[in-house]
Amino acid sequence: MVKLPKLSNDSPPETPPPSSFEFEVTLDELAGLLELGTRRVAELRSNGILTPIGRGRFDGAKSIQGYLRHLRQELAVKAGASERTTLLQERTLKVKADRELAELRLERERGEVVAVATVREAGVKIGAAISSRLAMLVNDAAGSLAGLDEKELHRQLAGRVDSVLKAFHEDLEKV
Repeated sequence: MVKLPKLSNDSPPETPPPSSFEFEVTLDELAGLLELGTRRVAELRSNGILTPIGRGRFDGAKSIQGYLRHLRQELAVKAGASERTTLLQERTLKVKADRELAELRLERERGEVVAVATVREAGVKIGAAISSRLAMLVNDAAGSLAGLDEKELHRQLAGRVDSVLKAFHEDLEKV
């Protein structure tokens, strides 16, 4: 059981300043106050965080203050580690981004990468060439193929399609 300082019945109770507030607790009582197991309390005692005053007995106020300091230090260490981790992650991301940019520039110099605008422009030119060549095929074949038998129609169309494909291939060489 926790032994608190005795107060006289004549005067109103006052809370003494934290530095002069002293009380003794057992190992089990301190474990209960700190919401820790007795093994952890013993470990903290061994590490000098808690203040023993005899076998299985502790200075309650000094032990609680020591434990609070310990928790603040752990929190500060974790916060610092978190900030360092975040900074390290940001630096890592920057290094990766710089490397990817350098690789992209090298690929562009080698001609392995082409700008989207260039590809779009080439696509428009290819589409226009296809449209133009197919329109020529239809206009050219419409009148001259009328009245042919199936075999001759097939032969004529195959020849015209081949010539359109060759012309289209030449158009692609220019793009």
